[in-house]
Amino acid sequence: MPAAPGGSEPQPLLVVGARLGSEATTDLLLASGLVVARGAGTHNSPQASVAALLDLAGFCLLAAPAEPHAHLDKAFIAGRTADSHGDVRLAVRAVMDAYPSMTVDDILGRARRVATEALRHGITAIRSHVDVGGAIGTRAVDALEQLRQELAGLVELQLVALPVQPVSGRDGAEGRRVLGTALEHGADIVGGAPWLDPEPERAVEELTA
Repeated sequence: MPAAPGGSEPQPLLVVGARLGSEATTDLLLASGLVVARGAGTHNSPQASVAALLDLAGFCLLAAPAEPHAHLDKAFIAGRTADSHGDVRLAVRAVMDAYPSMTVDDILGRARRVATEALRHGITAIRSHVDVGGAIGTRAVDALEQLRQELAGLVELQLVALPVQPVSGRDGAEGRRVLGTALEHGADIVGGAPWLDPEPERAVEELTA
């Protein structure tokens, strides 16, 4: 919705001629992020008198899509990684080899490029896995937390901490510690790749504890 002067509540938006999944068209009034009126009588609402007008002329109106599984921290790094030839394990290794080149600013810039492009295509919610641990530490989480603050009010960004080192048993102590730190730095939930852990079943128990 159009922004109001001085950063106050956004101006209501009157959408006319919208098609909602059928050939029939209708009008809608949007205010405070909600549809407050639809169809007959929309124009009679008090908010409609101060609303900006958007004529869709029969175009289909859809809810904003969401991206449920992204890896924003690894976007646009093909030029600095070896060809994995379709092998997932080789791809994981190639990304880990690129960690030294991934500064917070580097990750932020690449992730911002993806997120803003997604926004231009209407996506307003993104769930991104974020590598943590090993040589990357929590740099990627720190970068994407900064991006989340930049895009507040435009894109809802959920961060999933993805450990890149074992989390099971004695060898997984450091991995578990880094996961805890990632949550403190802004990660919302814990993800994982148990198939990369020496003890997959135990890793699942640790990740879901």
